[in-house]
Formats: sequence, C-alpha cells, structure tokens
Amino acid sequence: MLDHALPVLDEQGKVETVDGFLANLTDRYCLQQQIIQTEELRTISEVSARLAHEIRNPLVAAGGFARRLLQSIPAGIRTGRESRSSCPKWPASNAYSRIPWPISGP
Repeated sequence: MLDHALPVLDEQGKVETVDGFLANLTDRYCLQQQIIQTEELRTISEVSARLAHEIRNPLVAAGGFARRLLQSIPAGIRTGRESRSSCPKWPASNAYSRIPWPISGP
C-alpha cells in the first residue's frame, strides 16, 4: 500500500480535513518479483551454458586427438583381438585409493 496524506487546516490551525490518496501496489510488487525471478533464471541459464561450453571444448579436443591417434595405428593392430586383451586392466574397486595423493602443498 502506498499512501500520501496532507492535512488541511482551518483558520485556528486545527485539522479540518485530510487530503490524500491510497494506492494498492500488490500487482506492481508481484510483477517486480516476477521480473527478479526471470532475471535470476536467465543468469543461471547463461552460467550453465558457459560451464557446459567450457567442459565440452576440452572433451571435443581430446576426442579429436584420440581419433587421430587411433587412425595413426596400423589397421591390423587396431582391429586385432590381441591388442585389446594385452592392455593392462585396472582393478574395478577402489582403483584411486592406492594412488599416493599429496597431503600438503609444496
């Protein structure tokens, strides 16, 4: 609610009437809240699009290098079963727990 009132005084300085207005601003407040929410969603959308772009670019580059590397391997080695089975296998469980991670910085 918005109100504004001015007293109208008589000759003795007493309040005779009050002149003013009263306005209901509920709709305006709701529209302002919708605008704020829309701007927040737009910001979140822009941030997520940029983040996806930053993640996707290195992955695309790595995929391109992997394809180029795969094409440079002779076809007999690349498609043979023995080349796939000779690759070392990582244990399925807790493979990363045996990697010595540094506890403190340099």
